Amino acid sequence: MKNNLAKTFIQRLAAFEHEFDGDPRWELVFSNGRRKWFYLIVSYYNGAYYITEHINGTSSIEVDEHGEMAENARYGAAYSGETNWPTLFSFALEHLDRVEKDWVGEYRQREGIPGKYCAAVTPPISRYTSPKTASGRTISTRSGSRAIRLSGLQKR
Repeated sequence: MKNNLAKTFIQRLAAFEHEFDGDPRWELVFSNGRRKWFYLIVSYYNGAYYITEHINGTSSIEVDEHGEMAENARYGAAYSGETNWPTLFSFALEHLDRVEKDWVGEYRQREGIPGKYCAAVTPPISRYTSPKTASGRTISTRSGSRAIRLSGLQKR
């Protein structure tokens, strides 16, 4: 099934810093603005994005570069069907908008994550990226002029 939200999500995500652990990988931790939290891990391999949601019952989906969604047979995770993914992509796109506007403020929002989810969501904080923030300002840290990539997600 082709999904325009999935295509928009993967296109927007490509503009953000990713980890490189063999394959490009993004980790997104965000709230829908109310009480529900999401933890997405997105990996890119061989022309496909493998997206796994870890908090609300592990589910996984494969999205190709054209936005076609399919069951993620590669990682063998549970498949929740395609009905919940458009809503999840919508929340993720809203999160990317907030990160673009104020990535430090968005990182601080993570302090409100419920304790029962914290074990699954403890990324290393000392990841580094370029010395420029999304707004173009340089951040100074004790280690020099490199910016700390706080949430694993910062605009390139």
